Amino acid sequence: MTYRQWLLADDKWLKDNQVLAGKVFKVVAEADRLVAKDPHAAALAAHEQAQLPVAGTQKALGEISFESRALTTADVASSRRIVDFLLEQHLVRSAPELDTVLLRGWYDRYAG
Repeated sequence: MTYRQWLLADDKWLKDNQVLAGKVFKVVAEADRLVAKDPHAAALAAHEQAQLPVAGTQKALGEISFESRALTTADVASSRRIVDFLLEQHLVRSAPELDTVLLRGWYDRYAG
């Protein structure tokens, strides 16, 4: 099982807010860096904000790779497999056009 956190935006909003969205991405990337640098402090913050247990959260954080980066060909292929699974299980009615909705090159231009 893999886990990816993606930042999503409505295309109408994103069209007029590319630079702002890049700044949001950079804030998330900085948060990733801080969590990876000090998982204990991150677990304490999670406990304070969401009453998550510190020890369990810290253990889980150690099992997650925190990395903010551009989309890759492997990400798109993985997304296709996930969509195919969801379709087979009748959990979604149709597949999104991944080559349209996944913005390759956006990271390098606005958030990299």
